[in-house]
Amino acid sequence: MSIFEQVTAAFAAENYDPSAFRNLHHKEFMFVRELDLISRDEFCRSIDELIESGWENWKDIELIHENQYAMETRWRDGDEVVTRVNLKKDGLIWRSIVSRIPYKQRH
Repeated sequence: MSIFEQVTAAFAAENYDPSAFRNLHHKEFMFVRELDLISRDEFCRSIDELIESGWENWKDIELIHENQYAMETRWRDGDEVVTRVNLKKDGLIWRSIVSRIPYKQRH
């Protein structure tokens, strides 16, 4: 099962399991946000809070490409198009970065 399928399954589970989601991320995971590096624990905590608040954008996430090295996904969040690129290490998500552009500027 691909990482994309595993992430989607974790979100789609009747009872979201934060530890299952966390375990898809390498122990060295870092999320690159603007000028900050966010640790695995911080990142997973923020996703847990989003899910608890009723966030359902995960249902609209489109897999653009995935192979053994990387995964690219895309979705719409309000008036923005969000693109996430994940790099993999040891079969897990190791680094992640997101780009947001206004929906009207997409090509």
